Amino acid sequence: MRAHQGAFAPMAGQPVLLPPTDLFVPSGPVLSATFGAPSREPRRRYTGVRARGIGYEKKAQKELFRRYSEGYCESPWLRYFADGKWRFCQPDGLLIRPDCSVLIFEIKHSHTQRAWWQLRRLYQPVVQKLFPGWPIEVCEVVKWYEPDPFFPEFVRLMEDPLTPTSDFKVHIDGP
Repeated sequence: MRAHQGAFAPMAGQPVLLPPTDLFVPSGPVLSATFGAPSREPRRRYTGVRARGIGYEKKAQKELFRRYSEGYCESPWLRYFADGKWRFCQPDGLLIRPDCSVLIFEIKHSHTQRAWWQLRRLYQPVVQKLFPGWPIEVCEVVKWYEPDPFFPEFVRLMEDPLTPTSDFKVHIDGP
């Protein structure tokens, strides 16, 4: 499908990178990474909009597993060392492909800049350390897409997320 252009500064012609809207912490330079969960996972209850998003994520996870069961890891915990300490992160999905490439999925009810921050500034550097030399691609899976004029990079709408590209992929999927 066609690519959507991100926001551009009036004179510079460069994408505008807005800061994350919450307490997001990017990975920074990743020195080491492994698969591994924290000793105890936080338990959370969600209500309202967040609960609707979690409900969509569960449906989307089932669909991704149905399509890509071979090599698909649902919500894997990743442990990484950066800025002098060990941390954890958890992408919504990893597809480890036979061609020695990895596709990272982040599932959102609607298209959001938070997905870009998570995929590009947290998960991609960690996964790249896990699979050095392998191409790492990212894909936001959404139920609803509305172009964001302030999105930090070009977006490529993809009917098939497996189509290779280094662009930020968005797959609209309404399971």
